[in-house]
Amino acid sequence: MTSGYPSTPSLFPGETLFFHVSTDAPQIRIELYRQGATLAFQGRSAWFPGRRSRDLAPWENWSKAFPSHAFPIPKGFPPGVYIAMFIEGDEHGNELASQRIDRSIADGRDAKALFVLRNPTPGSGARLLYKLPYFTYCAYNAAGDPSGSLYTGPRRKVTFHRPGNGTGATPWDVAVVDVYDRASPRQTFAHWDEKLIRWLEGSGQAVDYATDLDIHRNDGDFLSAYHLLLSVGHDEYWSAPMRANVESFIARGGNVAFFSGNVCWWRVTVEDDETAISVDKTVHPGDTVAFDHWYRTLPENALTGVSYRNAGGQWNGPRPSGGGYTVRRSSSWVFTGTGLTDGAVFGEAQAVVGYECDGAAFILGRDRLPRPTGEDGTPPDFVIVATASVAGWEGAEIGALAAATMGYYERRGLVFTAATTDWPRALEQGDPAVERITRNVLERLLRHRG
Repeated sequence: MTSGYPSTPSLFPGETLFFHVSTDAPQIRIELYRQGATLAFQGRSAWFPGRRSRDLAPWENWSKAFPSHAFPIPKGFPPGVYIAMFIEGDEHGNELASQRIDRSIADGRDAKALFVLRNPTPGSGARLLYKLPYFTYCAYNAAGDPSGSLYTGPRRKVTFHRPGNGTGATPWDVAVVDVYDRASPRQTFAHWDEKLIRWLEGSGQAVDYATDLDIHRNDGDFLSAYHLLLSVGHDEYWSAPMRANVESFIARGGNVAFFSGNVCWWRVTVEDDETAISVDKTVHPGDTVAFDHWYRTLPENALTGVSYRNAGGQWNGPRPSGGGYTVRRSSSWVFTGTGLTDGAVFGEAQAVVGYECDGAAFILGRDRLPRPTGEDGTPPDFVIVATASVAGWEGAEIGALAAATMGYYERRGLVFTAATTDWPRALEQGDPAVERITRNVLERLLRHRG
């Protein structure tokens, strides 16, 4: 068995990355692949001697146990998301047929690790920045002895220095299978990010990449070099500096598209010289909600326009209410070229809404159009363009109007939310309305300058 992780979640071309790898094999070799429209080979290391090491607790720094192998990243490597594959070999440098590693996929359960190669000149080749939800994948990752995450471990703290953080690997809830896509577990890069990245780069879109930790730091205010920031899939865990940096980006005219759900639900603290995150999920005396729920003090609606507490989740089996969005304002630029009219439903065949989704508290006016109440922190100018009832869902949070709400608002920057985790899956599965809406959002937000 082989597992490993990189010494840092991201770096620049020309720098050296260290891989910490434990293996039963006599030797291991590291191969690097860039995730674009396809998973493309970039280079490999020499063979390194293999050594098996014990797993540590999920909050410990595993570099104390896992051997380290240097991999200088050539300056000519293009920026992007990289998958490192740990190839097992015998004493003579022959690959072990018993490993059966699949080099065509990014699924992190199979001796793989992920890192981001940053653009050393932000914005020079792309106006779009894709943010990987690194903190969320760390939170769900179950690697460790005892097996633990921010859900199951004896401590609410996890280190970046353990296998599976970038890819998501094997999350603690891996047994809860996505019936709409059984190929990979939820809470992983392969389940959500890989799909949208394939589509973006396959469409010829220029993209730069960063992790949550990069946004948390925002060294040199690199965010300001971009017109548009993307959040994709399941983007649940945010630090306070990360959120503040994104809100500042919006206030100065930067645009954000949330093709994601359950966004900014938990607040994490970055610890141990920026190598770990922790969260406090206890309800303290005098409080009614967990200490690190964002909405306890600063509702996530103020950032995204929506919140998980106004919608909910369906974790097991198919969606009870269909999983499609109903169009409420077909005249909006969001629906240009879709042919959709008010009352039309899209995305139902692919169950685009869920498995977790967000909503704004709203009322129906005399014209039967939804308008935000603002009571939950949603900006008053948030325009609700589509809704989806979550009635009967396992995790429906509130009353009869509980619904996912797609929409947008403007604060110099323009902020759009699809309000669902499964948007990239529906996009990959070919829903024409989802694809056209995605194009409309990208084109609009890449042009918009507040």
